Amino acid sequence: MKIESIQDIKITKVESFKVFFDYEGKKFLMHGSGLDFEEWVTLYERIETDKSGQYELKFVSRADYKQYFASDFIKYAGKGKVYSQIDKEYFVQQLKEWKFVS
Repeated sequence: MKIESIQDIKITKVESFKVFFDYEGKKFLMHGSGLDFEEWVTLYERIETDKSGQYELKFVSRADYKQYFASDFIKYAGKGKVYSQIDKEYFVQQLKEWKFVS
């Protein structure tokens, strides 16, 4: 996936090991997972299957990681922790470092 405009990214939800975001009319989920001593983050495209909000996940990419998930991708530009203050440049920079986008 190639990010053309940072302003077109809309982060819709942040949890400890999940980041939901929209870009160019598509919905995505980044999910951190682990088993024993291995940890990884997977990027999925969320494809709605019906009007009730159900969706299926289409695999996009996966990378290993070693640190707490949300702090790797999310940094707030202001004092509050609201979605409108998430530093999108930092978010995209992290996606590039993890080779999820170009």
